[in-house]
Amino acid sequence: MARLTVEDCMGLIPNRYDLVTLACKRARQLALGAE
Repeated sequence: MARLTVEDCMGLIPNRYDLVTLACKRARQLALGAE
């Protein structure tokens, strides 16, 4: 698995709130069995 930092992601998603929201959504997907 890739090691990412907040600084790496800020180039793609400049708003930290949106970044956290997206990370939470992806975490839920993974918890439910998504790949």
